[in-house]
Amino acid sequence: MLQISQRPLTGSDADRHLFVDRSAELTRLERAAELGFNVLILGERGIGMTSLMFQHQRRLQDRGRACHYARASKSEKFVDLANLIRMSVEGRGPSFLGPENSFHVLWSGGDSDPLRGLRRLATAANESNGPPSTIILDEMHKPELAHELFGRYRDEVWELPFRWLVCGLATRSSNYLEAPADAFFDSVLRLGPLDTSACAELLKTRLDQASQNDREAAMRITLERESIIDQCQGNPRRLLEGARRTVLRTSEEFAAANKLVASAAKLGATEKLAIEYLLANGPTSASDSQLLKEWLLTRARATQVFRRLEEAGLVHAFPEKAGVGRPRKLYATSLNTGELE
Repeated sequence: MLQISQRPLTGSDADRHLFVDRSAELTRLERAAELGFNVLILGERGIGMTSLMFQHQRRLQDRGRACHYARASKSEKFVDLANLIRMSVEGRGPSFLGPENSFHVLWSGGDSDPLRGLRRLATAANESNGPPSTIILDEMHKPELAHELFGRYRDEVWELPFRWLVCGLATRSSNYLEAPADAFFDSVLRLGPLDTSACAELLKTRLDQASQNDREAAMRITLERESIIDQCQGNPRRLLEGARRTVLRTSEEFAAANKLVASAAKLGATEKLAIEYLLANGPTSASDSQLLKEWLLTRARATQVFRRLEEAGLVHAFPEKAGVGRPRKLYATSLNTGELE
């Protein structure tokens, strides 16, 4: 089976064979665990933090170290985060939550101590007699919640027999590290993009799993490998998105996309990159922050590039009919879908 879905890799034996090029990060996390460090991991969406956390959790557990995983993306309030941590340490899922499991029952024990409930759990598990357990808080996309836990209650959390791995967004790094929470984290690991060889290896590990029925799709990806890698900018999620788009195109769309890219290349290297971006991401405006960042363009330069492509008949413009205020002008190729008409 061709495994190019966007699901994160787990710590299973099968998925471990698909995990590539994060050995340095895993070694650093293992060293931090040995030293008892709390670590803040920062990266962009889709960069592979969840897969990295599952691999690290598996390695710790293989060594007999307790490690509890929790995904914090749905925690809107501090009470949600508190319940999530408690259930993770208990090894319980959301189905165990009932009306009686309020903030005061799960977290504070019904009194003024906001951490009493977790202290009781730690004591009951006799955690202090062995190496500290590790708690992984993945997808902590609300730094204000992290700051309340590790800033406002920093000293209290320090006393608990746990070590913490917190995964956040690189774009909001300063919010996670605002004092006094900055002193809680002994190390900050910034998860960067994969290099070209690692992207190629990631695709190869997936293509090697292709069945006989998937050979044609695998061949398409192989033929378009360089383009897919160039467009993903080292982001594993975008890399696999590119692979899926490639196999979903019809032969006619495939040929038309190549023709568009070739025509844009005659106008210039930036125009070629812009067409490839539109093919990969769909309708886009000249103010798209991701496009400007990836191709190091100013908004004025991006507007100029799209205007040249429009004059050449390679893209067309239409107004975005969403949100409030003046609608943005979006650009799309004839192959893009999902236009807001």
